[in-house]
Amino acid sequence: MPPIMLGGKNGSRLSPILIFCLFCFGFLFFVRPHLNGIVNGARDHSRQWVSTNQSIAKPSSASQPPLSFDWASDVSVVYTWVNGSVPEQARLRKQYGGPSISGRFRDNEDLRFSMRTWINNAPWHTGKIYIVSPTPPDWLDLTHPRVEWVDQNTIIPTKYQPAFTSNIIEQYLYRIPGLTERFIHLNDDYMIDRKISPSDLFTAEGGARFFYSRTNVNDDPRPRTGIWFRSLLNTVDAIERAYGTDKGQTRFLKHAPYVYYKSAMEGVHRRFKDVLEVTNHHKFRHEQDVLLPYLHHAYVINEGSRCCSLKYDVVNWKKTAKDSTLLIWTEDVENNVYSIENIGKPLFLTINDSMGRGNPVAAELQIRQFYQSRYGHLRSPYEKEHLRI
Repeated sequence: MPPIMLGGKNGSRLSPILIFCLFCFGFLFFVRPHLNGIVNGARDHSRQWVSTNQSIAKPSSASQPPLSFDWASDVSVVYTWVNGSVPEQARLRKQYGGPSISGRFRDNEDLRFSMRTWINNAPWHTGKIYIVSPTPPDWLDLTHPRVEWVDQNTIIPTKYQPAFTSNIIEQYLYRIPGLTERFIHLNDDYMIDRKISPSDLFTAEGGARFFYSRTNVNDDPRPRTGIWFRSLLNTVDAIERAYGTDKGQTRFLKHAPYVYYKSAMEGVHRRFKDVLEVTNHHKFRHEQDVLLPYLHHAYVINEGSRCCSLKYDVVNWKKTAKDSTLLIWTEDVENNVYSIENIGKPLFLTINDSMGRGNPVAAELQIRQFYQSRYGHLRSPYEKEHLRI
């Protein structure tokens, strides 16, 4: 059978233009309606998928709103401080068998400069600042609405007074009237050496950041002597008896601000009641003490995060090592100079007074000069104008 051919007049083939026109006519009237149905159906199905899978489908990073830490501005800041030069405090320490003066009680103007660094390097913070001590510093302007002095005897139970050790005082910080549920604790020798943001201390969900080092306490090769180290080992033992031997919770804590939960501190008193009771009967630091920061963090990790939705984040130890520096200040003036030259610019700088019980006049003058050279240009609205230095 011969092939069928479309022919024109006199058997000639159809022109290409006519073929193209016939193709378009067929597409418009026969094919396109079916395509529209397919496309529209797919479009409707897509809408339905997005509607029923909102939790799965995530917007691009460009459309995500920035994380807000506005709530962090109101978090309370707590300083613990003591002025060993106050005669009444020196008399009480001597009465209870303690030293009349030591690095723990010597006033090198640490608190003044620490507050300056916080105020200037954490401008986002507008909440209350509490100073917990036996007596207020004479330069502190207590008329300022953001500053409040708290007599430590108003938060420590009467039966444990007077207390000359932070191992007791820190246990009861959560009893400060008006304190926020989350609060930041700073020792007076903690300096905020450069700008700090809320995200350095908290997670976006409001969790506390914990600053552990790489080394586990039980793996430390140093001799297990000295009151502080023995009390740390005692603390680790209490944590392991309560929660097991997970080394993540018994690493050394770095010298950095502590973010605490009031409710967690109450939980610590319930969980570690017996060992805290032993600590509370020591007027001064003792090797049988336990250390509150370690107990608090272990409680949050093991209990608070489960029972009470207390959020936390353990900061990577490499970042922590880079961000925090401990400077041991001794009577060796030349060694102090070497230490100063190698500080760098950490986020957290701690100046530990290890000048002993003598009268290291040159080293004391040196540390004050260091504070002036590094932080003297900073100003604080919480200092009495006529007592500024």
